[in-house]
Amino acid sequence: MIRMLLLSVPLCLAFASPSLAQNVRSSVDRHSRPELGFFENQRTSRNVQHSRQYARDMHYYMQRPTYVVPQVAKQEATILGQSIGNAQREMIVVQSQVAKDPRLVQAATTAVEHLKKA
Repeated sequence: MIRMLLLSVPLCLAFASPSLAQNVRSSVDRHSRPELGFFENQRTSRNVQHSRQYARDMHYYMQRPTYVVPQVAKQEATILGQSIGNAQREMIVVQSQVAKDPRLVQAATTAVEHLKKA
């Protein structure tokens, strides 16, 4: 009998410990005091805040009209034109090398036509 009483004392003390009850917020407390926040863990809270900020920034970026700097567009167009010219010169060399195979000649002439349109 005494042995049972001695074993039950630590059990009673464990259930009556206030430190266990402090870790859990009741649903009434969560609804009545929302300023405390849903996430008590700082890392989780910080991750949620970063996610919200990222979503806001992405939304703002998607809503803004895009602006192309005219000087940059002109430079890129010049570089693209030079690349097309280089490709046309290389295709002349390719056509002379594949003149024996009719399938390759057909593919090369198609590529040359596409380069002319560009």
